[in-house]
Amino acid sequence: MDRPLLTIAIPTYNRHSEVATLYRDSLLTLPDETREKLEVIVSDNSDVSVARQNAELFSGTFVKHRPNSGNQGYAQNILNCVDRASGEFLWITSDDDAIRPEELASLVGWLDENVSGDDSVFLAFDAEGVDASSKVTNTCNHWGVEDGASLGDLIDRAVDVPFILPSSCVLNLRNFDKAQLANVKAAFGSNDFIQVPLFQTIVAENSLRF
Repeated sequence: MDRPLLTIAIPTYNRHSEVATLYRDSLLTLPDETREKLEVIVSDNSDVSVARQNAELFSGTFVKHRPNSGNQGYAQNILNCVDRASGEFLWITSDDDAIRPEELASLVGWLDENVSGDDSVFLAFDAEGVDASSKVTNTCNHWGVEDGASLGDLIDRAVDVPFILPSSCVLNLRNFDKAQLANVKAAFGSNDFIQVPLFQTIVAENSLRF
């Protein structure tokens, strides 16, 4: 089987209702031509009873339910998401996020046609910055960089890189050596902000598209 274009990985812990809503409202309604290019993984830290509910929900569907051996913690589950992904690109999204099916279909089409071998992609979002009066808009204009800039360019110019930023990046795994996950785990394995150094490790050599 060909490598999926995009893996959507959803880490979860004891939130069956949120997972079910995301599946039924966002993923189940995707057009077939989009779904065929996706791999969807639910990486499950849930207790046995909740994990069983999730397993029943996804049985016989296109979603891969991957229960962990008990609650391994948030940081390890994020690492699991990367390790389990087989897509060319990876988007790790929360189990309570709302994904618009039509926007996801557009993203898949755009990735297929416009993204080269060393590009990662920032998704649009609006969020509060370092204080209530500052608004972070995830565009190259906001960050003061050109489309195709490096991560170093962005960090050099940014004054308020929020934690949400790594969660809004479609990571390019085409040339990523997953052996590097062991180094990230050794340094940050007990840190719930592990997405930040993990994100930096994966996209360090990438160009960033907005």
